Parts: sequence; C-alpha cells; structure tokens
Amino acid sequence: MQPALVYRLELRKEGMSELPEELLLFKNLRYLDASKNKLSDVPAWFAELSSLEELYLTRNKFQHFPLPIMSLLKLRILVLDRNPINFISPKINNLTQLEFLNLWDTEIEELPESISALKNLKRLDVRNTLIYRKELPKYQALLPNTEIQVTDGCDCKK
Repeated sequence: MQPALVYRLELRKEGMSELPEELLLFKNLRYLDASKNKLSDVPAWFAELSSLEELYLTRNKFQHFPLPIMSLLKLRILVLDRNPINFISPKINNLTQLEFLNLWDTEIEELPESISALKNLKRLDVRNTLIYRKELPKYQALLPNTEIQVTDGCDCKK
C-alpha cells in the first residue's frame, strides 16, 4: 500500500488511547474515522493532516474540543458526538469550510459567539446536551443559515 494513494482510513474500535504518528504518512487523507476508541486528546502533529475533510471521533473520551483540529482548514464534517466534551474553544471560527458539526450527547452548555464565522455550516446537532430549545433563538441569530437540532430542556444532565 502506498500511503500517498490512501484517501480514506477507518480506525474504529481499535482500542487506541492515542493516534499513531504513522498517520502523517497519509498526506492525502481526506476521511478519518477513529470512533469508538479511548482517545482523550489529539496530538499537535495532527494539524499536519491538512487534506482532511471528514473526521469522525464518536464515542471516545474527549473532554474538550481538541485544539489541533482547529488547524484543519478543509474540514467539512466533524463528528464528536458521545464524548464528555464540555467546552468548545472560540478558535472554532477557523473551521470556515465546516458544513456539519455533530456534538450530540456531549456535556456542552454553550457555544462560543465565534461560531458565527462558520458561514458554510448547514447543520449543527446539539441534541442531548445542556443547550436547550429556549436558547435556540440566540444560536439562530449567530447561525441564520444553519439547521440547529436541539432537545427540549429537561435538565437531564445537570
């Protein structure tokens, strides 16, 4: 296998607690699925995977939005659902190509105002988080062209 010819890589259910540095060999990688592992952070070198357009990190152990992801300027789809994430950096405004952001079933209580820079965002999923329908007008004002999926408030996670 020639790493330069690999565009899609699935590392689901591998039991990884960290991403292998060998990923850097895949310079043209556009799709990475590392869901259902034990990842709690993304190493700084991850920002060098500049061709990534789709990143799936469902069901890991992230407690914060991994900062190296903020440098992936071609990213269109980012799925971080079912992680105990409780904070999103204002630097999310770097991801201007993002079209879909999935934060379903996380511990997020609010989104930074800088999210308004995501003009290409078509869909934002914050269902089963600590963001509720009553807060929807605030986020719709920030993201007027985005379909925002929220849950009716029940304080289920508090």
